[in-house]
Amino acid sequence: TAPEAAPETTPEAAPETTPEAAPETAPRTSMTKAGDRATGADEAQIRDLGLCVCTGEPLTTIGIHEHQYTESFGEKDERIYKDYRLLFQKYELQKSREYSRYFADEYLAKYHKPYAEAKELGIPFSVFVTAHLREILAMVQSFIKARFMVQ
Repeated sequence: TAPEAAPETTPEAAPETTPEAAPETAPRTSMTKAGDRATGADEAQIRDLGLCVCTGEPLTTIGIHEHQYTESFGEKDERIYKDYRLLFQKYELQKSREYSRYFADEYLAKYHKPYAEAKELGIPFSVFVTAHLREILAMVQSFIKARFMVQ
């Protein structure tokens, strides 16, 4: 026989709060692997998730557990690059030479992006080339250090 499905219920909307008010809590609703809505009927499965907190102010952290979205990525996962690229564009950080240099050093060079990518982001050629030269120099130094045990 097929297992009996839990009755479909809709969670109550959390009341809106003003910034001065204490946070309100509402039962957490999540999706099961099968796509069925997890409700009080299977509370034991979601008990460890805790409660949702609704506030009038934005949260300062989005981490909810030790296996967060970015924590499961490798060191040079393309998704990390895409996330930072989006932020770079959204906040128009190319307007600052310092931020352009940082983005070129930390993301364009390390992810081996071509100049077309830097140009699309509004990063000057000189900043792009300098970042790539620094990355190449760091790789050569690392190789020499590892190969010849130089400290």
